[in-house]
Amino acid sequence: MSNIKTMTRGTYDLQKLRVSTGNRLVGNFKVKIGQKPSESESELDAEGKKILLDLRRSYKKITDGIKKLPTLSKFKGDEVISTYAELALVDTYIRLESEENRNFRLLGKILEDEPIYARYLKKIKGCGAAMSGVVISEIDITKAKYPSSLWAYAGLDVASDGKGRSRRKEHLVETAYTKKDGTESIRQGITFNPFLKTKLIGVLASSFLRAKDNEYARLYYEYKNRLENHPNHTEKSKGHRHNMAMRYMIKRFLCDLYVAWRTMEGLPVEKEYGEAKLGHVHTPKGNRQPASQSVSIKTSKPSKENESIKPSKPTFANESGIDSKPNATNESKPARKPRSENESGLERKPSTANEANPPRKPMSKNESKPISNPI
Repeated sequence: MSNIKTMTRGTYDLQKLRVSTGNRLVGNFKVKIGQKPSESESELDAEGKKILLDLRRSYKKITDGIKKLPTLSKFKGDEVISTYAELALVDTYIRLESEENRNFRLLGKILEDEPIYARYLKKIKGCGAAMSGVVISEIDITKAKYPSSLWAYAGLDVASDGKGRSRRKEHLVETAYTKKDGTESIRQGITFNPFLKTKLIGVLASSFLRAKDNEYARLYYEYKNRLENHPNHTEKSKGHRHNMAMRYMIKRFLCDLYVAWRTMEGLPVEKEYGEAKLGHVHTPKGNRQPASQSVSIKTSKPSKENESIKPSKPTFANESGIDSKPNATNESKPARKPRSENESGLERKPSTANEANPPRKPMSKNESKPISNPI
């Protein structure tokens, strides 16, 4: 597990460096085409607008357009890259992006050995290898006794003031620690994993919303609609309600993850507080697993031929609440009991065929066998 964490953190460090390098590249080229740092793109001259427009038509991001300009071996200089230094900056960005993509591919192969990824996370739309690596490496499911334990560790719990957990001063807690000289001291700190919270809310939640036919996206829109029509939340801004719905969606994901993961590990599964104490019921739909019941994780998807033929579950007495009745056909024709020899009390007589044709006497060696007529 430590190797997965090292690989995941290192890959995201590469991504952070690549993004910062790309932002510097964009800034340099904007200045080069006449845009001041404080100006918006709409204030550029005609030539600058044309360059940006050409880049946008070919690529979604400005850096994506810049990175595919002439390489070092073919460098001759043009209106965009006119010096070798600019080419070196672009080449650095290309190498960083290539290494980042390579690490993410390797991470996906490494995670195939993890049951929670191969049998559960891999099947969730919007949760790729990168986010699965974050979830698996940052969460120790053996320490999460309740679903709320995951919420608290991810910073999605509610603080004592009734607001969502954050880095605000009123949400900090005092913890004891030992200094280098061996003396004990107290400091204030956060109660959650900031890296995990950032990736869950900032990356995974957005990925769920972009994925098609995603059950967690459906939960987001349903909860957001409830907030918009609830008198206690109508005065909140759209951004506030959006953030509340995003938090709710990720909390439902963590509940389902808690059940699936602890079931695989053979650990006890507890109901969440709302179900155990308040009587709330969360009914999963679509591809979501129930958060209040144990789940059976399928290792492979059944083929279309086997989908139509499913083994029927045996029905025991009064299991369905309805008294079962025998079939009318079975009532009129009960199964026959096999009779033993002479059970009827009648002596068996040889058949007429046997009487008319008694067994033949075996022939001697010299006795000729009659030839039957083949016609």
